[in-house]
Amino acid sequence: MIDNATSKKRGSWKSRMVSAFDVAAKPVKSLVRDSRTQEAFDQMEADTLLESSSAMLKHSIVVGGAKNAITTGFLKRYQEIVDPKKLGAAERKRAAAKLEREVNDYAAELAEHLQALDGLNKHLALVSSTLEDVGADRFNEVKSLVGEMIKAEEIIKRLAAKLARDGRLAPDDDRDMALAKSVLGSISAASLSNFTTPGEYTARAMAVEQRAIADPRSESGQLAVALGKQLRTRALGMYAREAESGQDFKKLGEKVPLTDEELIALYTYTDHDYEAMNLLLITGGKNLTAEQRNILQIKIDFCKRGLAKLPNYPNALYPVVRWENDSYDWRSFYQVGKVFRNMQFWSSGATAGAATGKGTPTRLVFRIYGQSGKDIAMLSSKQGEGALKDQTRPEAYLKNLGKGEVLFAPQTPFKVMSIAETPQPNGMTFVYITVMEQPH
Repeated sequence: MIDNATSKKRGSWKSRMVSAFDVAAKPVKSLVRDSRTQEAFDQMEADTLLESSSAMLKHSIVVGGAKNAITTGFLKRYQEIVDPKKLGAAERKRAAAKLEREVNDYAAELAEHLQALDGLNKHLALVSSTLEDVGADRFNEVKSLVGEMIKAEEIIKRLAAKLARDGRLAPDDDRDMALAKSVLGSISAASLSNFTTPGEYTARAMAVEQRAIADPRSESGQLAVALGKQLRTRALGMYAREAESGQDFKKLGEKVPLTDEELIALYTYTDHDYEAMNLLLITGGKNLTAEQRNILQIKIDFCKRGLAKLPNYPNALYPVVRWENDSYDWRSFYQVGKVFRNMQFWSSGATAGAATGKGTPTRLVFRIYGQSGKDIAMLSSKQGEGALKDQTRPEAYLKNLGKGEVLFAPQTPFKVMSIAETPQPNGMTFVYITVMEQPH
């Protein structure tokens, strides 16, 4: 028998039963709570993946010219997944992840084909302009070349129409694209002798140097402060690149011609100077002298001005790709749904991208859907960087057109659409980060 004192101390049998039940029920309650938390997390992740898929689908439809059987199929699947009441959270997340991967792959395939056609159209325009320039003096030779050019133009138009209608090209179309490329290359080779001669671009480089000496306050004088004895060397490199391409680089400006100084600065950026310039933009140059900061800032200012004059990279050719290592706290900087601004000039590859920095076990792979990127491939001292290595593939740019680098100015806003970490068989991990440029 339990006395009153003991009963009060230990509590009633009913209170002890309730207490025992609470202890036994804790794991069950925790399991229910965790289950609900996981379900909410799955729904949220599915929504994020669907938002990314939707944005990329809209982009593919716009740049492709119209809806096609492929994008229509994606849209139908999207509508089936988007309603959270139709599928369980986990199933909806899996379906959304699969759709996002397939839409990404298709967007990349479409961009490659559109880029290939864009390269051919640029080459066609170059050939046409060249033949017009030499036509008066060499009419008989130009007449036969024009006939070949028209054949290439017909192939390009047919492939463009098929891509807009069907959404993709077949292997047979790749052979036709290679044929058009070969024809245009032959025409360029036949008329190459009409481009700028080495003597002419040497004279232009010396003229920039003379302007700097005559007026240190001129743009050439300011650039001479930044480049010193390298001014003529960098100018020669840029003009040689221009002669190789067969185009007047000043006319690359969309509305206003580029100046010699802006062109030389952009060429300088690609010729190893990008590391020091970007370091100043990222760190503020805390460990540099005032003179060193001034030299780098002059280069940066000329690059920004030149970049602003170039036309925007065609929407049809996105996404572009950027590789980075994980030597910084990227998880804090890149978060799904958040907007960030790149502190430095952001280099990207028009097709395959190019890894930068020292290799690390984890590599960041950015898929960038931009609006204001600038194609500086033709101006680059490193021809082909960021482009596909297999130049037999039709999407690879033609040599005399430049290929590879698409550059975004500092402080461009991007929204993170999705992040996917993918372990590789070799032990590395690729983190695929899809970003979309925001209006600014």
